[in-house]
Amino acid sequence: MADALVRTGRLCRLAGAAMLAILAGLVLPGPVVFAQSSTVTLDAYLHGSGGTSNPPILTADLIPPFSLTAKTKESAGLAFSGGNPWVTMGAWTPPVGVNGKVTLTALTTTRLWMGFKSSGDVGGKIDVLVDVLVNGQVLTSGLRRCVSTLTAAVSTAQELSVALGSIPTTQLDTLTQTLAIRVSTRMGTTASNTACGTKSSVTGVRAYFDALTRPSRIGVTMALPPSQPVVLLPNPKTIQAGSTSAVLTLLFPVPLQATTLSVVSTATNVATVPSSVPVGIGQAVVSIPVTGVSAGTAQIKVTLNNKTISSTVRVAGGMATISSLTPSTLSMTQGGSGQLTVALNATQATNTVVTLSSSVGSIAAVPATVTVLAGQVSAAFSVAANTAGQADITATLNGTSATSHVTVTPALPTVVSLTPPASQLTLGATSPLTVTLSAAQVGPTVVTLTTTPSGLVTVPSSVIVPAGQTTASFTVTSVALGTAMVRASLGSSLAEAAIDVVPPVVALMDLQPASQSLVVGAIGTLTVTLNAAQSSPTDIALSVDQSTVLQIPATQSMTVPPNQTQVTFTVTALATGTAQLTATLGGVSKQATVTVTPQPPQVLSLTPSPLAVVQGATGTLTLTINAAQPTDTMVPITTNNATSVGVPVSVTVPAGATTTSLSVSGLAIGTGTVTATLNGTATATVNIVPPPPVVTALGPIPPGTAPLTLAKGRTGVLQVTINRAPTDPAVITLQNSATSVVTVPPSVTVAAGQFTASFPVTTQTEGQATITASLNSTSATAQVVVTVPEVESLSIEPATPTAFVGESIAFTATGLFTDGSSQPLATDVTWTSTNQTVATIGSSGQATTLAVGTTTIRATVTTPAG
Repeated sequence: MADALVRTGRLCRLAGAAMLAILAGLVLPGPVVFAQSSTVTLDAYLHGSGGTSNPPILTADLIPPFSLTAKTKESAGLAFSGGNPWVTMGAWTPPVGVNGKVTLTALTTTRLWMGFKSSGDVGGKIDVLVDVLVNGQVLTSGLRRCVSTLTAAVSTAQELSVALGSIPTTQLDTLTQTLAIRVSTRMGTTASNTACGTKSSVTGVRAYFDALTRPSRIGVTMALPPSQPVVLLPNPKTIQAGSTSAVLTLLFPVPLQATTLSVVSTATNVATVPSSVPVGIGQAVVSIPVTGVSAGTAQIKVTLNNKTISSTVRVAGGMATISSLTPSTLSMTQGGSGQLTVALNATQATNTVVTLSSSVGSIAAVPATVTVLAGQVSAAFSVAANTAGQADITATLNGTSATSHVTVTPALPTVVSLTPPASQLTLGATSPLTVTLSAAQVGPTVVTLTTTPSGLVTVPSSVIVPAGQTTASFTVTSVALGTAMVRASLGSSLAEAAIDVVPPVVALMDLQPASQSLVVGAIGTLTVTLNAAQSSPTDIALSVDQSTVLQIPATQSMTVPPNQTQVTFTVTALATGTAQLTATLGGVSKQATVTVTPQPPQVLSLTPSPLAVVQGATGTLTLTINAAQPTDTMVPITTNNATSVGVPVSVTVPAGATTTSLSVSGLAIGTGTVTATLNGTATATVNIVPPPPVVTALGPIPPGTAPLTLAKGRTGVLQVTINRAPTDPAVITLQNSATSVVTVPPSVTVAAGQFTASFPVTTQTEGQATITASLNSTSATAQVVVTVPEVESLSIEPATPTAFVGESIAFTATGLFTDGSSQPLATDVTWTSTNQTVATIGSSGQATTLAVGTTTIRATVTTPAG
């Protein structure tokens, strides 16, 4: 339809109406918080940006519209033909970047401002369906049937109310979830889905929103968390005794109802606070008065809605007293010094002088006084250790005092020597060493003992020099060949002695094991042992009485390395029988017997693993044993998933062979482990996989029906369906029987995990084409019919005519078609005048002016043109 505005004397042109689809979406901002309240009901408003007519960006939030001009969206045509399908109208989605969490408890009523696209639709009845979706799934719906009051004029747009059903309590996070309102329309129906009006179709429905006079919206009820205290400032806070000052608490979220803070002081003798403080609506910062009573420290605690926070308050002033002298005990070495710290009950405005004294100044001496600076609560002072003994240090102030006990110990003695300074020990022998101190002590003296390197000799961890003596002895035991240094240390002093550990005369002690059994081809291990480790290598001769049965080292000897008592060597079983092995050193020999037996069969492997078998087919595993046997070898076979994997109870390895084949049947999709057991086990994983997907259908996307019919110049969509979702993307080949009629891509890909894929069909010329989709030797076809081009829009000439009363104006209508062509329309055009008192117009487009004024001349295509 096209319009022209006619005024007598002057003429202006109005823009034509546009098509609109409505899809309403809702997003809630970051959590809205109400104190003392569990829920709140708000309106969420629909907005649009990027233009007034059919804006491309649709959003919804809690901010009311402020514009005087409504934005509009228009639906496609509605008709009972084809099953009276629902026509989805658009989507309002959360604004980009919105980050919010909320608990949704109810969705009440959706209010939409609506009207018809065309005056010719007035009198038609429609249904309106509102769906609320979370992540694409319907949460609740509301249906309004047989709406009959819609008009085509902007000024008479109707506000429609659609009640929504109840919902469960729903937690929403706009970073990970999308809440949307979808609005659909169709021709009006009764509860039994039969037509409730006389019109069978309308050209479309228009929605108005985002304006002060057209505020389309939805009622939302949310559960909200209570307000709680966040922080108390300052922390800590210092006040003077007898004065009152405030600490501030910050509440979050801001309370939207009046409430009361509970306040407690943990030390009312130090500071007092009111038991409660009122909080007004919207008050985020609350002042709490604190009154200083006496010097000291108290904790101020504030509680609201089960959350408690605290702040430290220090009260200064009043008489200073001593609260502590630390540490309470102090140990020092004669001639050294230590440090004590005196602490007051509270900070003072001026310096405070504390009196100090020592019960025995000759043992521990302190200064006469120490000064605690103004604003400080403690001061440190030095204690001098004069002689060995004990004394008490006392700090006194205003009738209060504190004491620390000091112990002064004599200076430590030093190690003078460790004798003898060098000695030699046979491996395993012991010897005494003597440590000497610089002077005898009044009590026992512990001297620490260590060895370097470790592992050659052992000594006790320490030796005690008795009171009144200067020497003490301890025992050294040799455990390995080499030279070790024994060290005696006391404080920073030390003395050392060298111990050289030498071996005894070498002798062969043992050959183990005395007897063992080996299978043919196996390798055995034997060990010869000496009586003691030697400083040089020791050679031991080897021999065997049956060299065809047992193979010994080619050198027929073994060497025990220096500082070791044992050496291990290997022998190889060559043939069945018994052999005696002899080791000889000097005049001493040791024997060992080795019995060689045949090698039994043993399962080594099942390959390949994993093995993939298609359901309903068979696969093959290869079983391998360790050695060929003189007779057939039966190997038992099992599986842990007999419902998916079929195997025989056993397989036979032929005599003289080491491998055989094992047939595996794919019974059902799944995974199983196949196990072969014979003197050992071998396993293989078998995966039973489904057959490849196949094409099952090709046609328009539902609810569209076949064949796909398109006007020349338009583009359509076909959808291909396969029987199962692939684990990897599936590429489906497309063929076109008439490339001059339509064009399609050479292939379309079904994504992993999906059953369908869609592709565009572009029209070229009128006619028919057959599209074939092929995958894994299966195919499906769809017919595409291209009809003559349709009228896309109209233009009227002249657009802004001016005429005198009584004059005639000839109007012509030109149609722009879907294939881009245009032509004047002489037929199938209906002409109307909106104000027939000003001008009338006939079916041929000839208008006659009747009176002074303005009217709009409209041309409407009544049937598609081609």
